Amino acid sequence: MISPDTRLTPASPTSLNRPLHSVSTPSSATSVNFRQGDFHDTLAAILRRKWLIIAIVVIATSAVAIRVLSLPSIYEAVGTLRLEPK
Repeated sequence: MISPDTRLTPASPTSLNRPLHSVSTPSSATSVNFRQGDFHDTLAAILRRKWLIIAIVVIATSAVAIRVLSLPSIYEAVGTLRLEPK
């Protein structure tokens, strides 16, 4: 049997009556600590999928270029002709 999700229910009914500023935030939310490995892991994931990323960029660019080049050229100009009597 599936149990109901209780992650968003308050621990006690009185916890809803407190002002928001009195709610403490977890220490992990207040300070951002980046490990050196995070950057390397992200870079490794990008390099593993570089051909997929390149293919998506080339396909999207080609599709937009084909669409733009297939549209008719629209030129618009405004001019004023002033005639002076002689």
